Amino acid sequence: MLAADDAALAAVRAALNWALFEALRAGIRSGAIVCYMLKRRCLLDERGIDELLDELGFAFMGACR
Repeated sequence: MLAADDAALAAVRAALNWALFEALRAGIRSGAIVCYMLKRRCLLDERGIDELLDELGFAFMGACR
């Protein structure tokens, strides 16, 4: 789940193709977008969370790693 302020949400809506990841990355790094993961880590792994985080330029080391 993503929570974003109005300006960050407008930037995400306006982003095209790969610019979407740039808009998300900038919003997350600035704190204008907050990312919450509401599923178990094993389910997120099955659905490709590592690839998404890599594409956004983030590293994630959970407690189970």
